[in-house]
Amino acid sequence: MKKLFIALVIGLIGYACSEEKVGVYSLERDYIYFQYESSRLGAAMNVADSVYLYYNSSSVSVNSSRQRDTFFFRVQVAGVARSVDRKINIEPYSFLTNGREEAIAGVNYVAFDDPEMEKCCVVPADSVSVNIPIIVTYDPAIAGSYKGFMFAFKLVDSEDFEIMATNSNLSANPARTHAFVQFTQSN
Repeated sequence: MKKLFIALVIGLIGYACSEEKVGVYSLERDYIYFQYESSRLGAAMNVADSVYLYYNSSSVSVNSSRQRDTFFFRVQVAGVARSVDRKINIEPYSFLTNGREEAIAGVNYVAFDDPEMEKCCVVPADSVSVNIPIIVTYDPAIAGSYKGFMFAFKLVDSEDFEIMATNSNLSANPARTHAFVQFTQSN
């Protein structure tokens, strides 16, 4: 019995020490999401559809002497780096503004379909992340008044990426696909 036990233990150790080749990790598609960085962004809010919202905790403001301000959101790829530039699609959506006015594209911020923003909504070749600028602008039509604005936006599928929320098997947490910026205009 003792010899059988020793032979069994040696056999199990030999089997456990065998080398197994592991293939390269890959997904059928690459996915994107907003990377949460607590040092730059505020707390997360869990909404009814289980999509997290991230917002700026730093001050973003415009006035007659500072007519543009920029806040950056990091978009992360769940997948592998590719040897070509890949386009990210982002679009605005309506959101409860909590006493702030909803920002208007082309008036209070540079729209995502503006050529200036289109060149920024790209993950460069051989990269798996990019900082996307949110450019808020001064509205001379309301000069002399103080107003608070909110601008909500979300990642949407593109030819190169799906949003992370479309594949719930990739993460135990809901994907971070929605974000918003709060900003003010004075003078």
